[in-house]
Amino acid sequence: MPRATPQRMQRPRVNVARRASRPSASNAAHRASTMTRASVKVTFLPSDGSSAIEREITANEVLRTCALEAKAPLYSGWDSMMNCGGLGNCATCAVDVKRGGELLSEETDAEKRKRKAGKLQDTWRLACQCVVKCDEAAAGTEIEVVTRPKK
Repeated sequence: MPRATPQRMQRPRVNVARRASRPSASNAAHRASTMTRASVKVTFLPSDGSSAIEREITANEVLRTCALEAKAPLYSGWDSMMNCGGLGNCATCAVDVKRGGELLSEETDAEKRKRKAGKLQDTWRLACQCVVKCDEAAAGTEIEVVTRPKK
């Protein structure tokens, strides 16, 4: 015996006139603040000797995100698939900060634990925990990090 198929409920089509959106003062202020946000140049130096990768990074941006967007060799081998995703648990995104460390956020508890366990050397930071803290005065400075540093 053939199965009866349920009738589909069809919604009536309603023509809703949309209001033309006008830019509000708050939207204009937000656009102006994002356009004038301070940025600094970050240089990723791969430890294998391949060419350096330079990119502009704005305030409050995470170093790991910047490295991944710039396709900098942050991970090696299985680390690219077997990492914590930026939570600070695995230490596979360790970078050696050569210059501009003062433009990065303070060391987090996760980094302190990894340093105490011997997984991070003195100048190393976890890229997933480094947030760029720069203002207009720091606009001409540069951050230089070595990706996948050798122990």
